[in-house]
Amino acid sequence: MTRTQSFQVNLGGVLDVLSNHLYSSEQVFIRELLQNACDAISARQLKSPQFVGSIHLELLNEGNSLLLVVEDNGIGLHEAEVEQFLSSIGASTKRNHFTTQRDHFIGQFGIGLLSCFMVCDEITLITQSEGHPAVKWVGKVDGTYTITLLEKTLSIGTKVYIAAKKEAQKWFQPAMIRQLAQKYGEMLPFPMNLNVNNQPIGRLNRSQWIWDAHPVNSGSRRLEILEYGRSTFELPFQDFIEFEVENIGAKGIAYLMPHPVSPNSKQTHKVFLKRMLLSDKADNVVPSWCIFVRCIMNVTKLRPTASRESFYEDAALETLREAIGTSIRRYLTDLARHQPEKLQKVLAIHEYSFKMLALEYDDFYELIIPWLQFSSTKGGIRIKDITDKTIYHVPDVDEFRKIAPIAIAKSMTVINSGYMYDASLLRKLNSIPHHRPSEVLDVQNFITIFEDISVAEKAASADFMRVAKQVLSTFKCKPELKYFEPQNLPTLYHMSDTVGRDRHLRNAIDVSDALWSGILGNFSSSYSSSQYSVLCFNMSNTVVQRLVKVKEEGLLASIINILYVNALMLGHHPLDAKEMNLLNNKVLELIDWTLKA
Repeated sequence: MTRTQSFQVNLGGVLDVLSNHLYSSEQVFIRELLQNACDAISARQLKSPQFVGSIHLELLNEGNSLLLVVEDNGIGLHEAEVEQFLSSIGASTKRNHFTTQRDHFIGQFGIGLLSCFMVCDEITLITQSEGHPAVKWVGKVDGTYTITLLEKTLSIGTKVYIAAKKEAQKWFQPAMIRQLAQKYGEMLPFPMNLNVNNQPIGRLNRSQWIWDAHPVNSGSRRLEILEYGRSTFELPFQDFIEFEVENIGAKGIAYLMPHPVSPNSKQTHKVFLKRMLLSDKADNVVPSWCIFVRCIMNVTKLRPTASRESFYEDAALETLREAIGTSIRRYLTDLARHQPEKLQKVLAIHEYSFKMLALEYDDFYELIIPWLQFSSTKGGIRIKDITDKTIYHVPDVDEFRKIAPIAIAKSMTVINSGYMYDASLLRKLNSIPHHRPSEVLDVQNFITIFEDISVAEKAASADFMRVAKQVLSTFKCKPELKYFEPQNLPTLYHMSDTVGRDRHLRNAIDVSDALWSGILGNFSSSYSSSQYSVLCFNMSNTVVQRLVKVKEEGLLASIINILYVNALMLGHHPLDAKEMNLLNNKVLELIDWTLKA
């Protein structure tokens, strides 16, 4: 007996939703067929735990038609179930049978099967359920279907037949079917085989998960996991981190990227849902700071979206992310404790990213900051290797160059934090309880603690200091005369913030038109003139020792001018035209004085 009826839904509207809004590509019809087959086998195993299931795909070239047959030996459907699940869209084969066993199933049979209408005009399903007549169901793209009870008893299970419509034949080529079946079903727990025109191609999926194939600590396991990552992502991974989250049924591998990645990048990951591929481009399953890993994982208790290509944002997904983050932090901590050389290799690749991430995430910062390397007066150095009670740093490269010789002479460790992220990372040390504090150094810090000259030396150098004050006042600078190391450094210059701003404004005024020059001039005049820069003369230096004895004030003024401009140059402060002319003129004055002498 055959009955013809219509679907209890607007099938045309459903197909539009499936093809244009729900699924990313027609190729998911293979995934839906495999999901249905797996669920049918899982349902049968719930009744008979020792049952061994299998899935068989057959591709036939029948004249001008390409026919795909997907067969499983699962639980099958009887007539009432076929009527319910394949005629009322949104019903599920699992709803009545095994509602309490929901975790065993991947998808929802009814709407999943209809995805095949994206590549065919007719679906034929023949199914045999234990103790019931076999049923043949034929659904058509026009919205009608027929149900026929078969007289012959078949093997328990289901066969689905779909013939490619003309515009979908590319999906029914042998290489494509094999590729799609392996893509979606490579980790399915049941054997999946393919025949093409009655010729066996062989098994398409793995017999075991990659992390279950070998003992945990075996070398062959490690090599196989690395090779799987390399073949999956086409990257030469050298290390990985395993993780497991039992309460949401997640297990996976995080591969460390073998090359630096941009801090603004976002990696994609390969995720299986109950061993069926959910997505190979999932981008929300790891913490946002984990840009230096790519993951492969299987989950059983996360809730997929309607398209089953991603997960809903919920507490379970957040639990997964937190657990992966914890596993990665634990891995780095273990390296720090037991394999510091290996940690340094990881940092050498991802240091830039780690620094950016440490600023954003406090827990990651506390983990990684002792191991980050910074440029310093003692070369590259890690925070954990600095023995000083305070971490000193200079957030300006030019300022660091001035300070470095003095710090080296004093055996001080001073970090050059003028590079991206470094100053912020070091300032953040002060927010960590019980950690050594960090402090910004500048030239003024050193000038303050330099050794003063004696009372007698002050009297002997009074004329020198008087002339120096007159010369340097023009530049909003005042002289100091002290002892410091190294001896070969005659002067040390510290530019105040006010003078620095004035210099920038004057340079801008010089290159601006009349209107902007007037506006900028108003800004310049508004700055306070009370803050002076300092040019500290080194009494330990032979040149300065002789200079303080010069009695010819004109000669002395010329040399002080030259030393001032030289200090600007040593501090990498750009000279303006007036300063360049000053240098040239004072050198000429020295030449003239020498010739006269």
